[in-house]
Amino acid sequence: MYPEKPTEFLALKVWWAMMWRTIPLSLIAGGVAGALIGLIVGITGGSPESVRFPAGLAGALIGLFVAVKVIKRLMTKGFGKYRLAVIKK
Repeated sequence: MYPEKPTEFLALKVWWAMMWRTIPLSLIAGGVAGALIGLIVGITGGSPESVRFPAGLAGALIGLFVAVKVIKRLMTKGFGKYRLAVIKK
């Protein structure tokens, strides 16, 4: 396996492969987590303002988790005729 010469177009393909998977999955999972946190805080009598920090933190952690999983998938299964690879210098 020989690495291809990095070009802007190839970088755009890698970026797009990551983004179209990461953004929707993060939004859906973050929305579900935020709704659950909001429901729990609402049931326990908390204010709507008290939901912001835990929901934001959960969303950020979920987004990070999803991004790592997407990158791992692109490294193992690939996309189109490409896959990401880490090569030692």
